[in-house]
Amino acid sequence: MVLAIVAFCSAATLGAGDIIAYLIVCIAAGLALGADLALPPVLLAKLIRHDHSPASYFGVWTLLGKLALALSGLALPALAALDYQPGSPAGPALAWVYAGVPCAFKLAAFLLLTGIKTEPAGVSS
Repeated sequence: MVLAIVAFCSAATLGAGDIIAYLIVCIAAGLALGADLALPPVLLAKLIRHDHSPASYFGVWTLLGKLALALSGLALPALAALDYQPGSPAGPALAWVYAGVPCAFKLAAFLLLTGIKTEPAGVSS
């Protein structure tokens, strides 16, 4: 999550012609995306107690993922509200909507996750 935040915050600072920096951002964001796709379901599976139904956990997980994708559909109206015009020189509005807002959400998720107390699967309190 930290790698994704750093990569996308760096994307907000890119300008025209920053090819090498863009390549580094793409590689870092790609690594973070791979980890984001592979690790969370594994970590969730480790937290499911043996007396609970895994299907309900993964059902909620899938629902939240779809809600996040639906929420991303608000990016274009947000850009319109910030007077961004496609084809014009990119201003701070595009950088903030493309990189800043996702980083803020990921940082919030990271802070929430660091406060969760975990116990191994099968152990009940």
